[in-house]
Amino acid sequence: GGEPKGWGSVSYEVKQKIQEAMRNRFKLDPKKVLASFIKASVAADKKTSVTKRNRRLPGLKFGRRTQHRANIAISIDQSGSVSDKLLSKVFTWLSEFAKFATFTVVPFDHQVFEEKVYVWKKGEKRKKERVLYGGTCFNAPTEFVNKRNFDGHIIITDMMAPKPIRSKSQRMWLTDKYGSRCSYFKPAGERMLILD
Repeated sequence: GGEPKGWGSVSYEVKQKIQEAMRNRFKLDPKKVLASFIKASVAADKKTSVTKRNRRLPGLKFGRRTQHRANIAISIDQSGSVSDKLLSKVFTWLSEFAKFATFTVVPFDHQVFEEKVYVWKKGEKRKKERVLYGGTCFNAPTEFVNKRNFDGHIIITDMMAPKPIRSKSQRMWLTDKYGSRCSYFKPAGERMLILD
């Protein structure tokens, strides 16, 4: 397939919509953008597959399999430079979005703190917490997510680390104005959301 890498199972229409949204980014409400990223991940995940009849096992019917709601990794940069204001705004939104996705919160600085990773299930209310403070490396959370079965990956960060390895699921960057001015790289082909 001549499909560009990094889109996973996102359908052509969804891809067009995301690309369209990226072109209109200057007039978009960040909360809506985040919602559409999460919903696009949900859509990518609602594939139906028809199982073939198995001649050796008579009596097995054709099956329709619809999959679970989107499973999205939220990697939170724990280096002290990510503002509490940014974190609390994002956490407020995520608790609203927990209606249609399950989030796995992945705290990281230069490594992922596996014992602090937790799954935030549909409908749960969560308080934001900071786990640690340290330097940043984006490869750690990307590797963590690539090894697992996620539909989307959102990294909340001040962007102050070198460009990471490629993500297998669609990846989005969330930062504030300070982070966008100081970022070490521009994520090519990936959305970067800048909150005030």
